Amino acid sequence: MRRIEGYVIVSTDGMIADAQGVMPQAIRNDADQTFFQAGLDRAAAIFDQVVVGVLENPGKTPLFTAAERVDMLRACLESRSRIEVTTFDGLTVEFAAGTGAIAIVRGLRVISDFESEFQMALMNRRLNPAVNTVFLMTSFSNVFISSSLIKEVCRLGGNVSEMAPPVSVEAMRRRFAEQREREAGTG
Repeated sequence: MRRIEGYVIVSTDGMIADAQGVMPQAIRNDADQTFFQAGLDRAAAIFDQVVVGVLENPGKTPLFTAAERVDMLRACLESRSRIEVTTFDGLTVEFAAGTGAIAIVRGLRVISDFESEFQMALMNRRLNPAVNTVFLMTSFSNVFISSSLIKEVCRLGGNVSEMAPPVSVEAMRRRFAEQREREAGTG
């Protein structure tokens, strides 16, 4: 099977593809610290290069800083030479256009995801008609999984080792233990 030549951006906002005759690249805007390697592997099976873009959004307070998320992602993806990790700020569609990408690839878990993803795809098309959106369906075994659910189960002491990469699970356990210690010290 021939992979598409061009750039691909993968993000929690999706993955992006550029069908130019250059090394294809994918970027994931990973606003959450947990992610699904299978989705990245699927993008890498379609595109020659994948870049995981970690969104630096001062309007949100994620569990981990952008730098911490980059470190975790790099640790998880170090054996995948065609997947790179970087940061960006602003709109994913502008980031995609800035790299020369022509498509954002988004993951869908359940039918309820489609409405918001469809709205985002239409807004991205309105902002930049040269950037398309491609939807990839999750595997059946991941339909019920979301990063917020994984974080909540981990925070409450549940085992999420089969739902997130080991480096992410360990980092979450440490962060939640730190939070409990701070709360115990102030209570």
